[in-house]
Amino acid sequence: MARRLIGMAVLAWLILGVSLSLAEEGGSDVGGESSVSDDHAPAVGADALAEVRLDRLHLVDGRVLEGRAGRTRDDGSIQFEIVGRAGTLSQWFERNEFMRIERAPRPPGTTKIAFIRLDGRIGLQITDAVLAEAIEMLDRAAPPDRPDVVVFRLASTGASPDETGALLERLKTDVIPKYRTVVWASRLNGDGAILAWASPELFTLPGVDIRPGHPWIRNEQEERLALGRTASGISARPSRVMRALLTGSGLTATRAAGAKPKWFLGEGGEERVLAPGEKWISSETAAEWGIIQGLASGKSELVGLLGCESWVEVGHEASAAVDAFAEAMRGAEDAIDAMIEKLYGAIDEAKNARTRDESERILTRARQILDEIESLRVAAPTLRDHVPESRLALFRALIRGVELRNQPTDPVAPWPPRD
Repeated sequence: MARRLIGMAVLAWLILGVSLSLAEEGGSDVGGESSVSDDHAPAVGADALAEVRLDRLHLVDGRVLEGRAGRTRDDGSIQFEIVGRAGTLSQWFERNEFMRIERAPRPPGTTKIAFIRLDGRIGLQITDAVLAEAIEMLDRAAPPDRPDVVVFRLASTGASPDETGALLERLKTDVIPKYRTVVWASRLNGDGAILAWASPELFTLPGVDIRPGHPWIRNEQEERLALGRTASGISARPSRVMRALLTGSGLTATRAAGAKPKWFLGEGGEERVLAPGEKWISSETAAEWGIIQGLASGKSELVGLLGCESWVEVGHEASAAVDAFAEAMRGAEDAIDAMIEKLYGAIDEAKNARTRDESERILTRARQILDEIESLRVAAPTLRDHVPESRLALFRALIRGVELRNQPTDPVAPWPPRD
């Protein structure tokens, strides 16, 4: 079944020439040692595993494999974890290799969890269109495969106020009302931290710092503060903590047993949480003060903190599609800069071509490059800032100028025409 999101990723892949392989579980995360661990836990909670019948994959050669069906690709292929006496083996099967999948019923009380990786820069690898498509795919899933919980595995940075605002609105209206929403983060810089702040439940890996106003990010102060207020309103997380992180005002608090802390910007509280000028807070400190829900090193630990005794992982298709788009968009800014350089070169070649026909052939190539640049700008909002509309207008004007020079009023005029 065709997917708009996959189509966008394929478009980017064709333009950028990058691999669009859908990484199997356990693929690399951005963030090095602070990446979210896949944990390689069984898809079903260990306590319930003995009670769960296995899925059955009926192959065209007559064999029937028992195990657990995993993620699928847009071409119909499926990842299947074969379970045998010697252990388990994960393998991909093309659609023409099997006839049907017989899915085993799940035990009552099993929590269905979708893990969606949001990895990269907001406005480039992470966009509202990508999130909307992923949620639509989860919504369309058959009831046995529709998640109860959506965990966003966030490793994000970037500063894209408009796109961050759209993502916050998406969480508020299209995700949180439908699913128990969790963010599990391995990197929280810039707008990535603000996006995570909006989640009703926020967990991180150990050792992660929350830095919504990361020093190397261009800081549109009022826009950041407005986004922080919006995120706090969605999650009911303390807005003064976010404001202190964005402004460096310092933060103190007073807490009593059994009560939520009372927060103060600057002085006023009994305990110092952030010194003046500090614009970051460690996940350990945030958990201690109840700002986030906790720390989890792997899936099993996270699921335990969520209170899910028996669980199964679903949403593989949506997860794979988001991964594919993010992979396709990596290096897009460098690629688009290279395209622009080629475009300038093509326009210059067309202007100085030896014959009119040669000039027209080169102009055709220039138009194709310009079309590719425009297509990439549609796929990723950050690229619209990187190559503004005024620059596209300049390219169109340069191409049009050569076209006009190629149409002399005198049909026997010498070539090339003179300026």
